[in-house]
Amino acid sequence: MRQYACPSCGAPIYFRSVQSVFATCGYCRSTVVRRDVDIEAIGKVAQLTEDMSPLQVGTVGQIDGCGFTVCGRARMAWDDGTWNEWYLLFDDGNDGWLAEAQGFYAVNVATDLASQSLVSQKSGRSKLDLSPGQSISVANRWLTVVDIKRAVCVGTEGELPRVTQSNSSFTSADLMGKDGGYACIELHNSQAYAFIGRYVEWDEIKAANYRQFEGWS
Repeated sequence: MRQYACPSCGAPIYFRSVQSVFATCGYCRSTVVRRDVDIEAIGKVAQLTEDMSPLQVGTVGQIDGCGFTVCGRARMAWDDGTWNEWYLLFDDGNDGWLAEAQGFYAVNVATDLASQSLVSQKSGRSKLDLSPGQSISVANRWLTVVDIKRAVCVGTEGELPRVTQSNSSFTSADLMGKDGGYACIELHNSQAYAFIGRYVEWDEIKAANYRQFEGWS
């Protein structure tokens, strides 16, 4: 773990993951980028409003026997609602994500899109060449596109592996496999990112240090 002083207010900012380059100060909401041995403030974000998620930065748990710590969050919004992307640092040094939407959870890790050409330029704008019902291979697994939407990042907290500015829009495609597999492909400007994983149940992640609500047992 590396500790820095926020360039705006001097409060401590922690980077647990060596892959993290972006963080949000928990005190003044400044967003900072890590560059080698120093950090630079690049803006501010509004305080995220509370939702009904039991997860929070600092929640720990296990997935498939490997422990993890929740290091950060990006909240995304689209026409029909919002969802959370929780950034995970695993005990073995690898990282990943836990996507949370309407009580459903999907754990996924970044993967290479290989030689697939999924991005085209139309009318001067990058676009995902995907459509619902289409089957493609991601990390040597065949999955079907079930949803494509335009979304926007509405806020961040903690640390993240890439710069994620508030109000930045992107295209997101969700894919599912017959074996319960899950994948997501995102297009940010002209850069495509792919993630592969599976859906998990809450009890499966053996979470601790999470938010509790009245009525929970």
